[in-house]
Amino acid sequence: MSQTHEGRLPAAYLRAGSASFAEFLGEHAPTLLPGGRPVAEPAARAEVAAVRQEVADMAAALAQPAGRGRQ
Repeated sequence: MSQTHEGRLPAAYLRAGSASFAEFLGEHAPTLLPGGRPVAEPAARAEVAAVRQEVADMAAALAQPAGRGRQ
C-alpha cells in the first residue's frame, strides 16, 4: 500500500464510496480477490493432482485392517 503526504493514506482510502469491501478491493487491490490471482500452470496442477493421489492412496492403506496390505 502506498502512502502519501507525510505517512497519510491515499485519498481513495479515505473517500466515502461503496459499502462493498469486495468492490473496493476490486478497484485498489484486485490481486487480493480470489479471481485476481493467476491460475496455476499445467505442470503445477499435475503435481498437485499427483500429491492428492498419494494422500488418497495412503489414507486407503491406513483404512485397511491390520495385516491386510499394510506393511
